[in-house]
Amino acid sequence: MASRLLIASSLTSVVLLVGLGFAWLVTGSALALAQAADSLSDALTGLGLLWALRLSQKPPDDEHHYGHQGAQPIAALVVAMLVGG
Repeated sequence: MASRLLIASSLTSVVLLVGLGFAWLVTGSALALAQAADSLSDALTGLGLLWALRLSQKPPDDEHHYGHQGAQPIAALVVAMLVGG
């Protein structure tokens, strides 16, 4: 369920990115450009979280005896730093 939400969110951000990029090209609006950059950031963040979610679902192996659940808090920390930046 979570992966579907992340995929839908990332695809929505990509659609907004394309639409706002087109609006910027047509109008030259700085606001459209800023919103397009925000949509790009949202899409990349969503894809990164999707990667971390899928990685965290992998079973334990020889190098990760307790599994890969640590990927989720690391991804959350990266997203928090991106939002803070």
